[in-house]
Amino acid sequence: MQDNIIIKKNAFTMIELLVAIVIVGILLALLLPVIYHLKENAQRGVCINNMRQIGLAWHMYLDDHNGLFPDFKSQFSVAPYYIYGGGDTILYGGFPKENKVLNRYIDDIEVLRCPRDQGDFQGIDNDFEQMGTSYLFNAYTPGGSGGWKPTLNGISIEKVQNAIKTILLIEEPGYNFFGGEDVGIHWHDKKAPYAMTLFIDSHVKYILITNNDEGDEWKFLP
Repeated sequence: MQDNIIIKKNAFTMIELLVAIVIVGILLALLLPVIYHLKENAQRGVCINNMRQIGLAWHMYLDDHNGLFPDFKSQFSVAPYYIYGGGDTILYGGFPKENKVLNRYIDDIEVLRCPRDQGDFQGIDNDFEQMGTSYLFNAYTPGGSGGWKPTLNGISIEKVQNAIKTILLIEEPGYNFFGGEDVGIHWHDKKAPYAMTLFIDSHVKYILITNNDEGDEWKFLP
């Protein structure tokens, strides 16, 4: 009889169990956003490291080619901003990774993959898987005022007037929005077209792109 009494005293009542469930639910509700932001920051950190490595590769390429950026004019139909490096480009006629000029300077082409790569609005589900890279080379402006214009394609780095402000590589969402519309493809930020961006001077920054020719901290035209 005494044992039975002890068991009843140590057992959870239904109310206590419900209270415990509510407390756990509240804790999860508080912790999940924190975990999400930690994961998001970690993925942005991966992008920053990726772009820094790609920036080093670009400057090694420029050192070997008298400061001249590659000229992709003859491959314009393949989308020149994808074919500088990385894996095989499958769409737009295709372009093999063996012919991508930057790959000889990169140890692992996985550095051209953004962990938040969600493709674009033109049927590409994942830029890296289908185009070979998550980061677009600033070969031509995708729009802005005056339509398509050559930017870094085939020019000398000496013609770049502001290396701190001129974009070298940018994630797909920033490139698309500069073309004139926010199509809702936001890799890191669900509310606005922010994009991880590598500049000519090799610094990397997470910036908000507008559909103007340039912003306070960035520009496409050299």
